[in-house]
Amino acid sequence: MNRHACERCGVKLPQSLSLNSPQSPTYLCGDCISSPPAWHTLTALCQYEYPVASMIQSLKYRAKLANAKFLSHLFISELETRLQNQHPQCLLPVPLHPARQRLRGFNQAIELARPIAKALAIPLDIMSCSRITNTHSQASLDQFARLQNLQNAFVLNKSFTYKHIAIFDDVVTTGNTIRSLCKLLYSTGVEQIDIWCIARASK
Repeated sequence: MNRHACERCGVKLPQSLSLNSPQSPTYLCGDCISSPPAWHTLTALCQYEYPVASMIQSLKYRAKLANAKFLSHLFISELETRLQNQHPQCLLPVPLHPARQRLRGFNQAIELARPIAKALAIPLDIMSCSRITNTHSQASLDQFARLQNLQNAFVLNKSFTYKHIAIFDDVVTTGNTIRSLCKLLYSTGVEQIDIWCIARASK
């Protein structure tokens, strides 16, 4: 479990400095102290390592949808210890471009988020936001190219009235994808954005 981690970005902290429990203080990494990210908190089930990394890859590229249900239930158990009744008003899975979703047959973020939204009685919003740029895979790009790749990647399809939302993705690496989405959502009047993900990869 990703318990010894920065509350804002989810990166690992030395175990002696991070004791994430309801009774202990919260710790931030140096990057988040000097330059806070666009979102309020980031909650990850674990780091992007074996065996979870293999399960996510099998879900995305071999359509092992049973992995989504298994990982979601693990995430629910972890999340219930942290929320303390501070539920967001909706859960927004990161959209895939329609062409990529047709090719894959599903959006892994939706498959992972659906059981979580149901268990926590949070609306799952898959209609308000779309990805309009069919971006290249972020994994093969350097930092500058990743930022350019996501310029104006998302658009709102209808008015957005929520003030506190959680964005859900399978893996967060640099945070550029969710940062781009946060920028759009804040422009609509959203006041607090939390990030939920199954795995946090190294920056």
